[in-house]
Amino acid sequence: MKSLIFSSKPCRALTLLSSLIFLIILSACGDSPRATLAHPDDAQAFLAQALAVTFSQNSYRFQYEFKTISTGDNTTSTGSGTFQGPDRLQGTGATEFSAGDRNVKLETATIFIGADLYTKHDGEGDWTVETVEETTALTQMKLLDLDPYRLNGLRFIDDEFIDGAHVFHLISESPPGVGIADMDPRLSQRIEYWVESDTLRIVRYVLAGSDASGAGLEVSHEFSDYGESFEIFPPIISTTGPVSP
Repeated sequence: MKSLIFSSKPCRALTLLSSLIFLIILSACGDSPRATLAHPDDAQAFLAQALAVTFSQNSYRFQYEFKTISTGDNTTSTGSGTFQGPDRLQGTGATEFSAGDRNVKLETATIFIGADLYTKHDGEGDWTVETVEETTALTQMKLLDLDPYRLNGLRFIDDEFIDGAHVFHLISESPPGVGIADMDPRLSQRIEYWVESDTLRIVRYVLAGSDASGAGLEVSHEFSDYGESFEIFPPIISTTGPVSP
């Protein structure tokens, strides 16, 4: 994850980010009134169970936002799509990189069919296809897949309602050098989960990190429509012309 977030090659990073951001997907949105259900006693055990339930889901709709802020340059990526198990995903996203007076924006449409990744940039031109690794349902949510027992001080902080469903809100906060190893150890870290209390499905996830200057990153995922059926097909590739969706 570090190489993707802190790449020194903006254009290549934008392409990778736009294509591969769909491999790390999640959550749902909305403010809500306070609920009154009692929190489970063990936050780590509760989250471990919620992760198992969430990874067992066969389909969902997702949205994401990815932001990095550093001295002189920023990256923002947003997008949405659908996943249909065991190995089909489609989505669209836009990534914008700014550094000084330079601004680069890339819009990308992405379709995964098994190990085949189809990509089209800026809504024009031909689809390209390549073979990639790790496109299973588990790795679609790879960023979410953290060991609850390694999350510093994981605790319940609030109850909310999201799209009419009661959710428990959990948070883990770590000073530099204490958080998860996948992120830059110089960053303080904040990880949050929103979990439906009745289904144990995770509907929102946020990971954020920052250094003393305020530079850092934030990744948020939302997902909904668990269990819906989504038709996802590969683009039709013409032997005499461009690929059509």
